[in-house]
Amino acid sequence: MKSLDDIAKQFRATFETEHSNIKLPFFEDFPKNCCEGASCFLAFYFMDKYPEKDVSVIHGKSSDGVENHYWVEVDGFIYDLTADQFEEVDKPIYGAKNHPLSHWFCVTSSQFASCFFGEYADKFVGFKKQSRIYTQVTSLVV
Repeated sequence: MKSLDDIAKQFRATFETEHSNIKLPFFEDFPKNCCEGASCFLAFYFMDKYPEKDVSVIHGKSSDGVENHYWVEVDGFIYDLTADQFEEVDKPIYGAKNHPLSHWFCVTSSQFASCFFGEYADKFVGFKKQSRIYTQVTSLVV
Protein backbone atom coordinates (compact mmCIF):
# COMPACT_ATOMS: atom_id res chain seq x y z
CA MET A 1 0.00 0.00 0.00
CA LYS A 2 1.22 3.51 -0.82
CA SER A 3 2.13 5.88 1.98
CA LEU A 4 0.10 9.03 2.64
CA ASP A 5 3.10 11.08 1.51
CA ASP A 6 3.26 9.21 -1.81
CA ILE A 7 -0.46 9.68 -2.40
CA ALA A 8 -0.24 13.40 -1.60
CA LYS A 9 2.69 13.75 -4.01
CA GLN A 10 0.65 12.02 -6.72
CA PHE A 11 -2.24 14.40 -6.12
CA ARG A 12 0.11 17.37 -6.38
CA ALA A 13 1.63 16.04 -9.62
CA THR A 14 -1.85 15.44 -11.06
CA PHE A 15 -3.01 18.94 -10.13
CA GLU A 16 0.13 20.42 -11.71
CA THR A 17 -0.34 18.61 -15.02
CA GLU A 18 -4.15 18.58 -15.20
CA HIS A 19 -5.10 21.88 -13.57
CA SER A 20 -6.44 23.38 -16.78
CA ASN A 21 -8.73 20.35 -17.24
CA ILE A 22 -10.13 20.43 -13.70
CA LYS A 23 -13.28 22.49 -13.95
CA LEU A 24 -13.32 23.86 -10.43
CA PRO A 25 -12.85 27.43 -9.22
CA PHE A 26 -9.28 28.76 -9.33
CA PHE A 27 -7.56 25.55 -10.54
CA GLU A 28 -6.39 27.27 -13.71
CA ASP A 29 -3.78 29.06 -11.55
CA PHE A 30 -2.67 26.04 -9.49
CA PRO A 31 -1.19 26.20 -6.87
CA LYS A 32 -2.39 29.77 -6.31
CA ASN A 33 -5.82 30.30 -4.76
CA CYS A 34 -7.03 26.70 -5.01
CA CYS A 35 -6.04 25.41 -1.58
CA GLU A 36 -9.68 24.79 -0.67
CA GLY A 37 -10.38 22.49 -3.63
CA ALA A 38 -7.01 20.72 -3.46
CA SER A 39 -7.48 20.09 0.26
CA CYS A 40 -11.04 18.89 -0.29
CA PHE A 41 -10.05 16.23 -2.80
CA LEU A 42 -6.99 15.05 -0.90
CA ALA A 43 -8.82 14.82 2.41
CA PHE A 44 -11.77 12.96 0.93
CA TYR A 45 -9.44 10.48 -0.76
CA PHE A 46 -7.52 9.89 2.47
CA MET A 47 -10.79 9.41 4.35
CA ASP A 48 -12.07 6.97 1.72
CA LYS A 49 -8.90 4.87 1.59
CA TYR A 50 -7.94 5.07 5.28
CA PRO A 51 -11.20 5.13 7.27
CA GLU A 52 -9.33 4.37 10.50
CA LYS A 53 -7.43 7.66 10.29
CA ASP A 54 -8.56 11.03 11.63
CA VAL A 55 -8.71 13.21 8.49
CA SER A 56 -9.68 16.88 8.69
CA VAL A 57 -9.54 19.98 6.55
CA ILE A 58 -8.13 22.93 8.44
CA HIS A 59 -9.15 26.50 7.68
CA GLY A 60 -6.73 29.22 8.69
CA LYS A 61 -7.11 32.97 8.53
CA SER A 62 -4.23 35.40 8.29
CA SER A 63 -3.37 37.46 11.34
CA ASP A 64 -4.59 40.59 9.53
CA GLY A 65 -7.90 38.84 8.71
CA VAL A 66 -7.50 39.28 4.95
CA GLU A 67 -6.30 35.89 3.65
CA ASN A 68 -7.70 32.40 4.05
CA HIS A 69 -5.84 29.14 3.59
CA TYR A 70 -6.81 25.46 3.76
CA TRP A 71 -4.76 22.31 4.36
CA VAL A 72 -5.27 18.72 5.46
CA GLU A 73 -4.34 17.05 8.73
CA VAL A 74 -4.18 13.28 9.13
CA ASP A 75 -3.62 12.02 12.66
CA GLY A 76 -1.82 15.26 13.46
CA PHE A 77 0.37 15.32 10.33
CA ILE A 78 0.05 18.21 7.87
CA TYR A 79 -0.45 17.92 4.12
CA ASP A 80 -0.56 21.21 2.23
CA LEU A 81 -0.43 20.77 -1.53
CA THR A 82 -0.47 24.52 -2.19
CA ALA A 83 1.83 25.85 0.54
CA ASP A 84 4.36 26.93 -2.08
CA GLN A 85 2.01 29.60 -3.36
CA PHE A 86 3.40 31.70 -0.50
CA GLU A 87 6.87 33.28 -0.72
CA GLU A 88 7.94 31.84 2.63
CA VAL A 89 7.49 28.24 1.47
CA ASP A 90 9.36 26.68 -1.44
CA LYS A 91 7.54 23.33 -1.72
CA PRO A 92 4.34 21.53 -0.76
CA ILE A 93 4.09 19.99 2.70
CA TYR A 94 3.87 16.22 3.06
CA GLY A 95 3.43 14.77 6.53
CA ALA A 96 4.96 17.60 8.60
CA LYS A 97 4.35 17.97 12.31
CA ASN A 98 4.27 21.80 12.13
CA HIS A 99 3.02 24.16 9.45
CA PRO A 100 5.67 26.69 8.36
CA LEU A 101 2.95 29.33 7.99
CA SER A 102 1.51 28.90 11.48
CA HIS A 103 2.87 32.34 12.39
CA TRP A 104 0.68 33.81 9.65
CA PHE A 105 -2.44 31.61 9.56
CA CYS A 106 -4.39 31.02 12.75
CA VAL A 107 -6.66 27.98 12.71
CA THR A 108 -10.29 29.09 12.62
CA SER A 109 -11.93 25.71 12.02
CA SER A 110 -11.34 22.02 11.53
CA GLN A 111 -13.85 19.84 9.69
CA PHE A 112 -14.04 16.13 9.02
CA ALA A 113 -13.24 15.38 5.39
CA SER A 114 -16.74 14.08 4.61
CA CYS A 115 -18.43 17.23 5.93
CA PHE A 116 -16.01 19.50 4.12
CA PHE A 117 -16.46 17.63 0.82
CA GLY A 118 -20.24 18.03 1.02
CA GLU A 119 -20.06 21.74 1.82
CA TYR A 120 -17.50 22.36 -0.94
CA ALA A 121 -19.70 20.53 -3.45
CA ASP A 122 -22.75 22.54 -2.41
CA LYS A 123 -20.88 25.82 -2.55
CA PHE A 124 -19.21 25.43 -5.94
CA VAL A 125 -20.57 22.79 -8.27
CA GLY A 126 -23.20 20.49 -6.85
CA PHE A 127 -22.62 17.00 -5.58
CA LYS A 128 -23.07 15.07 -8.85
CA LYS A 129 -20.54 17.18 -10.71
CA GLN A 130 -18.20 17.13 -7.70
CA SER A 131 -18.35 13.33 -7.60
CA ARG A 132 -17.63 13.14 -11.33
CA ILE A 133 -14.61 15.43 -10.95
CA TYR A 134 -13.42 13.46 -7.90
CA THR A 135 -13.59 10.25 -9.96
CA GLN A 136 -11.71 11.93 -12.82
CA VAL A 137 -8.95 13.24 -10.55
CA THR A 138 -8.52 10.06 -8.52
CA SER A 139 -8.37 7.90 -11.65
CA LEU A 140 -5.32 9.92 -12.71
CA VAL A 141 -3.68 9.57 -9.29
CA VAL A 142 -3.91 5.83 -8.72
